[in-house]
Amino acid sequence: MTDMESALSPEKLYRTSRVWIWRAGLIIQVGLLGIIAFFIRPSSDPLILRYNAFFGVDLLGTWWQVYLIPGISLLFFIGNLGLAALLARRSAYLAATILCYGSLLIIFSGAIAVAALVSINS
Repeated sequence: MTDMESALSPEKLYRTSRVWIWRAGLIIQVGLLGIIAFFIRPSSDPLILRYNAFFGVDLLGTWWQVYLIPGISLLFFIGNLGLAALLARRSAYLAATILCYGSLLIIFSGAIAVAALVSINS
Protein backbone atom coordinates (compact mmCIF):
# COMPACT_ATOMS: atom_id res chain seq x y z
CA MET A 1 0.00 0.00 0.00
CA THR A 2 1.38 3.40 -0.96
CA ASP A 3 1.46 6.50 1.20
CA MET A 4 -1.37 8.06 -0.78
CA GLU A 5 -3.70 5.09 -0.21
CA SER A 6 -3.02 5.03 3.52
CA ALA A 7 -3.53 8.79 3.82
CA LEU A 8 -6.98 8.55 2.26
CA SER A 9 -8.22 5.45 4.03
CA PRO A 10 -11.78 5.70 5.37
CA GLU A 11 -10.64 4.61 8.84
CA LYS A 12 -8.06 7.36 9.10
CA LEU A 13 -10.53 9.95 7.77
CA TYR A 14 -13.11 8.90 10.36
CA ARG A 15 -10.66 8.93 13.25
CA THR A 16 -9.30 12.39 12.50
CA SER A 17 -12.63 14.00 11.62
CA ARG A 18 -14.36 12.57 14.69
CA VAL A 19 -12.16 14.50 17.09
CA TRP A 20 -12.54 17.80 15.23
CA ILE A 21 -16.29 17.40 14.86
CA TRP A 22 -16.70 16.74 18.59
CA ARG A 23 -14.68 19.83 19.40
CA ALA A 24 -16.40 22.08 16.88
CA GLY A 25 -19.87 20.85 17.85
CA LEU A 26 -19.35 21.38 21.55
CA ILE A 27 -17.80 24.82 21.05
CA ILE A 28 -20.73 25.88 18.88
CA GLN A 29 -23.20 24.50 21.44
CA VAL A 30 -21.59 26.44 24.28
CA GLY A 31 -21.61 29.54 22.08
CA LEU A 32 -25.31 29.09 21.32
CA LEU A 33 -26.16 28.79 24.99
CA GLY A 34 -24.09 31.89 25.73
CA ILE A 35 -25.79 33.88 22.98
CA ILE A 36 -29.23 32.89 24.25
CA ALA A 37 -28.30 33.69 27.85
CA PHE A 38 -26.96 37.09 26.80
CA PHE A 39 -29.82 38.20 24.56
CA ILE A 40 -32.90 36.42 25.94
CA ARG A 41 -33.77 37.36 29.51
CA PRO A 42 -36.32 35.55 31.67
CA SER A 43 -39.55 37.52 31.60
CA SER A 44 -43.29 37.02 31.63
CA ASP A 45 -43.64 38.57 28.16
CA PRO A 46 -44.12 36.07 25.32
CA LEU A 47 -41.32 35.64 22.80
CA ILE A 48 -41.63 34.98 19.09
CA LEU A 49 -40.70 31.38 18.44
CA ARG A 50 -41.67 31.13 14.78
CA TYR A 51 -42.07 33.70 12.06
CA ASN A 52 -43.56 32.94 8.67
CA ALA A 53 -43.01 35.18 5.65
CA PHE A 54 -46.64 34.81 4.56
CA PHE A 55 -48.49 34.94 7.88
CA GLY A 56 -46.06 36.79 10.14
CA VAL A 57 -45.77 35.63 13.74
CA ASP A 58 -47.50 32.30 14.15
CA LEU A 59 -46.02 30.90 17.37
CA LEU A 60 -45.38 32.62 20.68
CA GLY A 61 -43.84 31.06 23.77
CA THR A 62 -42.00 31.62 27.00
CA TRP A 63 -38.33 32.46 27.36
CA TRP A 64 -37.21 28.96 28.35
CA GLN A 65 -38.55 27.43 25.13
CA VAL A 66 -35.74 29.13 23.20
CA TYR A 67 -33.33 26.78 25.01
CA LEU A 68 -35.07 23.77 23.44
CA ILE A 69 -33.38 24.36 20.08
CA PRO A 70 -29.79 23.91 21.32
CA GLY A 71 -30.92 21.11 23.63
CA ILE A 72 -32.59 19.08 20.90
CA SER A 73 -29.76 19.71 18.45
CA LEU A 74 -27.31 18.52 21.11
CA LEU A 75 -29.32 15.32 21.57
CA PHE A 76 -29.28 14.64 17.82
CA PHE A 77 -25.58 15.54 17.68
CA ILE A 78 -24.70 13.04 20.41
CA GLY A 79 -27.04 10.43 18.94
CA ASN A 80 -25.49 10.70 15.49
CA LEU A 81 -21.98 10.49 16.88
CA GLY A 82 -22.96 7.49 19.00
CA LEU A 83 -24.41 5.77 15.96
CA ALA A 84 -21.23 6.64 14.04
CA ALA A 85 -19.16 5.02 16.79
CA LEU A 86 -21.26 1.85 16.53
CA LEU A 87 -20.77 1.78 12.77
CA ALA A 88 -17.03 2.34 13.16
CA ARG A 89 -16.81 -0.68 15.47
CA ARG A 90 -18.32 -2.73 12.65
CA SER A 91 -15.74 -1.32 10.21
CA ALA A 92 -18.27 0.79 8.28
CA TYR A 93 -16.00 3.82 8.35
CA LEU A 94 -17.48 5.62 5.37
CA ALA A 95 -21.00 5.54 6.84
CA ALA A 96 -19.60 6.63 10.21
CA THR A 97 -17.82 9.58 8.59
CA ILE A 98 -21.00 10.64 6.80
CA LEU A 99 -22.91 10.52 10.09
CA CYS A 100 -20.22 12.61 11.77
CA TYR A 101 -20.46 15.32 9.15
CA GLY A 102 -24.25 15.09 9.26
CA SER A 103 -24.17 15.71 12.99
CA LEU A 104 -22.15 18.84 12.37
CA LEU A 105 -24.83 20.00 9.94
CA ILE A 106 -27.40 19.52 12.71
CA ILE A 107 -25.40 21.84 14.95
CA PHE A 108 -25.16 24.43 12.16
CA SER A 109 -28.92 24.23 11.63
CA GLY A 110 -29.46 24.87 15.33
CA ALA A 111 -27.09 27.83 15.15
CA ILE A 112 -29.06 29.33 12.27
CA ALA A 113 -32.33 28.84 14.15
CA VAL A 114 -30.95 30.44 17.32
CA ALA A 115 -29.54 33.36 15.35
CA ALA A 116 -32.94 33.91 13.74
CA LEU A 117 -34.75 33.75 17.10
CA VAL A 118 -32.34 36.16 18.74
CA SER A 119 -32.58 38.50 15.77
CA ILE A 120 -36.39 38.46 15.78
CA ASN A 121 -36.70 38.96 19.53
CA SER A 122 -34.07 41.67 19.92
